[in-house]
Amino acid sequence: MNRDELTQMARLAFEWAPLFDSLGFRKSHTEVAKDRGKIVVWQRSTSQGEVEFWTNSEDGPAYLMNGVDSQEAKWEKLDVILTLHAGGDWTLVEHLVTAADLVVTGPLQEIARETRASSQDLEFGASLEDRLDQDPLFRAQYQKSLRELSARKAAEETLANSNSPGLTNLLGTSPEQLSEKTGWINWTRLWSDDTPERWFVPNLLCEGRAHGCPAPSGIGKSLLWQDVAAGLASGRSVLGYPAKDPIRVLYLDHENTPKGDIKPRLKAMGYEPEDLENLVYLSFPSIQSLNTKVGGMSLVELLDFFEPQLVFIDTFSRFVEGDENSSRVAQEFYDFSGRELKRRNIAYLRIDHVGKDASRGARGSSAKIDDLDLIWIMSKSKEQDVFILKNEKARVPITESELAIERRIGPLRHRVRSGLRWDELIKIANKHEEAVNLIYGLQNSPHPLSQGALWKTLGPVCRTRGISRRELFEALREVKHGDEQPHEGDC
Repeated sequence: MNRDELTQMARLAFEWAPLFDSLGFRKSHTEVAKDRGKIVVWQRSTSQGEVEFWTNSEDGPAYLMNGVDSQEAKWEKLDVILTLHAGGDWTLVEHLVTAADLVVTGPLQEIARETRASSQDLEFGASLEDRLDQDPLFRAQYQKSLRELSARKAAEETLANSNSPGLTNLLGTSPEQLSEKTGWINWTRLWSDDTPERWFVPNLLCEGRAHGCPAPSGIGKSLLWQDVAAGLASGRSVLGYPAKDPIRVLYLDHENTPKGDIKPRLKAMGYEPEDLENLVYLSFPSIQSLNTKVGGMSLVELLDFFEPQLVFIDTFSRFVEGDENSSRVAQEFYDFSGRELKRRNIAYLRIDHVGKDASRGARGSSAKIDDLDLIWIMSKSKEQDVFILKNEKARVPITESELAIERRIGPLRHRVRSGLRWDELIKIANKHEEAVNLIYGLQNSPHPLSQGALWKTLGPVCRTRGISRRELFEALREVKHGDEQPHEGDC
């Protein structure tokens, strides 16, 4: 390695500020040069006089203005290191490039001797902490090495954790591996697969599908789904349906405490620890938000380790970061987490909150439900301990779009209520009778009883009584039909 190469190496490896600082110089002041550049003045006092260097760029040399016992006025960083500073990796270089040494006397020689003695003490006897504290040049080089190491590790992690591992060596891949890597569809196999959808719970939870359940706060949505999760994991009856073989369930919970909520509920349902081996329950798990790349990678690790067939997320808003009403949050969740769950044919249920109007479903953008196949809105009914699950979206055929769920005690459990729902029938009948009476109230006035005119007249009062436009028009048809019937004596 020649002098030019060493000079360039020193320019890249060191900066003037820590270099002069290590030699005891202080920055006196700055001046503006004729080319509008900035000149930095470095000064140090010795027993033999003042030494002063000027610098105007990191790539350029320093100029010796005082301490002129040296025959050279222009000093490269390499010259400063070799002549005035002995330490680190440059000790050996000094012996190899002796021609680069400058002969110094006077104040410069005093600085060189002092610095060499200090460097040797640090090099042979001081701890790392002492060297970092006492040697600014060593400290700067050490910090630079740490930054480079950190940047290298970050680059390696970014490469290793990229979204796509790359498609390499496809020619040597088996058809099964190729399908796994690329998602390539085997048409013959697909056409010959006539197996029906597998329902974990009829009409409610389907294998491999994405589900959502918006519900008001405090209604007991977690209690319902904890009952369902435990029943599926233990192979017991769920919601009153016949028991099936147990499945592996992963429940992610950022809402309920183990001792105060989860244990009392499962004990009240009649479960013992040995019944819950297939229920993997993670309470307040330390994973990143599921709408981030790191969070998605954490979820993949959980899926690889626990191998669930169904995942509950309670509640969705606590497992994502950012504005939950934003379409971007929902899209990012699908990109980093939802897509991987679907790719593995793992069903999942997002338990969510609803806004003030429960009929509008989950809070947030419509994009929030784009990735979901089945959405069930949970609400209270007028009957105590009876809840309604009403379907808002179904990409898979269902036979029931509304389920009445009854909560029972002793043991604690939930059951789908079969048969007629008399409370709803009575409610509908009462509204119909009220609508008919409102219309009859107009018969003594010159009213055309057309649909448009009728709604214009009765619409405000209908809204206050919960009567829809459709229900009012059905009542109108009955009224008109009744008026057309022949009365007794008409022949």
